[in-house]
Amino acid sequence: HGEPLIVDDVRQDDRYYPRIAQDHAYPTHSILAVPMIVRGNVIGVLQVLNRTSGTRFTPADQELLTAFSAQSAVVIENARLYQSLRDERDRIVAVEEEVRHRLARDIHDGPAQMLAAVIMGTSFVREALTHERMDVALKELDEMVPVAEKALRQLRTLLFDLRPVTLETKGLIPALESYARMLGQNERFTVELHVADEVPRLTHSAESVIFQVVQEAISNIRKHANASHVDVRVAVEKGGQLAVSVQDNGVGFDTAQIERASEEKGSLGMLNMRERARTVNGVLGVVSQPGQGTTVSLRVPIKPNLARVTEADATQPLVSA
Repeated sequence: HGEPLIVDDVRQDDRYYPRIAQDHAYPTHSILAVPMIVRGNVIGVLQVLNRTSGTRFTPADQELLTAFSAQSAVVIENARLYQSLRDERDRIVAVEEEVRHRLARDIHDGPAQMLAAVIMGTSFVREALTHERMDVALKELDEMVPVAEKALRQLRTLLFDLRPVTLETKGLIPALESYARMLGQNERFTVELHVADEVPRLTHSAESVIFQVVQEAISNIRKHANASHVDVRVAVEKGGQLAVSVQDNGVGFDTAQIERASEEKGSLGMLNMRERARTVNGVLGVVSQPGQGTTVSLRVPIKPNLARVTEADATQPLVSA
């Protein structure tokens, strides 16, 4: 109960567990136990067994051990906080490294390849003009323009992924609408956004978390699902929850197997989504079966995440018309 305790004879106390003393062949007769408390929370117990003189523990012993326990509790808590900071730093570094690798891969596989094709086409056009083959040059230019336009769209999508300005200026729903349009222009799968209810503006951090979870789900679909269609749904549920889901019609997977593989390989995708959800008291769910697609869902409580008037411009519509 968070209070110091002196037990003069353990044989007379029903709370005593003799197995530990028996396992270590250390007869125990009396105990002085003091809780280790940090900011009102008990983080452990400091115990002293069998006073060397054979006499009973005294209030002075209890006072001395309490002082030592208080200092020890602070040291332990500081060590835990330091380790927590190191772990968080390592996690942030790992996430940043993954983002850099993903960005490099996306640029290499997309716009960089297309720009290389445009450069080659430009050289071909120059060669055709040198030989006064205007018809050939015009044909090549006609083929180059769609490639250049697609490269530009993909670059804009990458910039939007990195820093969705619409999310900062207009909020979650307009940002999701812009994102869905960009994906529809650049991906092999179609994307439909369904907003079922009037969605209130949330804090910037909450809207950012929701948007990032949608981005991560889309990234996983792009890499693994082989899907042709994706539905993104946003709705206000009874009980004051904002429900957001990303559902694809792709190949699906065994969720238990993926969870085990993610833990063994240290994959950050699913871990990132779950950790982001927790920062806004949200709950992330993943439902999938082989051959039946995948649904990633996020439920966030609205009330504790509502934006203040200073955060949400009252002139902005809550949902688009």
